[in-house]
Amino acid sequence: MFLTSSTRAQFFWHVTHTDTDWRYQYDFRGVSCSGNSCSAIGSIRDKLTNRLNLVLWHSTDNGNTWSIQDPGLPWQIGDNQNQFTAVQQIDELNVVAIGDSGLILRTFDGGMHWEKQDCQTHALLHSIHFSDSLTGIIVSADTTHNIFTTADGGRHWVSVAFGSLNLWQSYSYGAGKFRVFKGGNGPIYTTYDDWQTVDSSKPVFDTLNRTRYVLSSLCNFTGGDTILAYGTDYSNPIAGLIIRSTDAGLTWEMPLSFPGFNYILYMTSLKFDTVFAAGFGLNHILMSTDRGTTWGIDTINLDTAYQAALCFGLAASGNGRYVAAFGGGSTGILISGGDSRLGVAYSAPMDEISIFPNPATDVLSVKASGGPGIAYISDMLGRNVSTGILSEEGVLTRDLRSLPRGAYNLRIIQKNKLSSRVKFILAGEK
Repeated sequence: MFLTSSTRAQFFWHVTHTDTDWRYQYDFRGVSCSGNSCSAIGSIRDKLTNRLNLVLWHSTDNGNTWSIQDPGLPWQIGDNQNQFTAVQQIDELNVVAIGDSGLILRTFDGGMHWEKQDCQTHALLHSIHFSDSLTGIIVSADTTHNIFTTADGGRHWVSVAFGSLNLWQSYSYGAGKFRVFKGGNGPIYTTYDDWQTVDSSKPVFDTLNRTRYVLSSLCNFTGGDTILAYGTDYSNPIAGLIIRSTDAGLTWEMPLSFPGFNYILYMTSLKFDTVFAAGFGLNHILMSTDRGTTWGIDTINLDTAYQAALCFGLAASGNGRYVAAFGGGSTGILISGGDSRLGVAYSAPMDEISIFPNPATDVLSVKASGGPGIAYISDMLGRNVSTGILSEEGVLTRDLRSLPRGAYNLRIIQKNKLSSRVKFILAGEK
């Protein structure tokens, strides 16, 4: 596993939900997708009453549009500083969300009805995962009962007798196989017989130097025996860290450290070629196009003035689309992105986009008939070299004096649709 200087895919991101409502402030705390269906968790604060309600959002179009789902929790739960911690869109109809104080919410009908389940603990629930609509696992902060499993969709949760504490990440493979990760630096515990017996890996460490790394307690188990542990490298000082194992944690490769990120908190599934990881890195995201073998740092170019600061969730949906939740400060946003080669619709034809002068020397002016949006300028190798926001009138003026002279392409996203390429020339002496 190694770091690449740049990523090859062209990804474009669109803000699909913001907190711009005059009365309500939205706080997103996680997202999950299965096919075209996505769910997000968070809270809504009423600015008039200052009450905080825990709610969910649902999308059936890969996170492009969202509708709110109110599970009917008393507002006092949110006002007592309780929060959701994780959500899983198991399939089109089945969704489960967990939170503080043993909170479990489950729907079997796509959110038409929600039920509050009980797993006999009032501790913080760290992680949940279902391998199908019935078989699932939870790990909690409870010092006595910290693993719970279910075989009936959570209508009954069974406590597992297991001695290790500080368990943070869990995964259900079905047929009695489960894995959990102990926070800090492991190990990974695996059972093949529904916790009758348990195998333990070594802690996460660099196998060459035997130097251990402290992580943020998270593991990506979606690649079978290929597992990525991620979090924080405290020796760097404080940088994002990714370490990969291809044998279920028996050995670990050399770690990758990302100084531009204070920590890495979320990662999309290793079942897809393109994998994203994010945490705290202003308007930047980590991207792999080979299932986490190599990584590059990519810019999150949004089509609005919002900033993607602290990540609260990442998920891969259908048709090559990805969904993320970002917050920090007073702004929470949901964004949707996709590879320009995979299913991004083309809207504005060339004759609706004008650029002048062409050839240009110092400054390029752009006018697009579709109104506000974001403009991307790339070189002939497809590398993004400049990004700008179009005004409400679809106008942008860009100073390009710092770029090498030569040929470039302009593309524009408006209303989540990508234009055709418009070629222009930078002439004169730099």
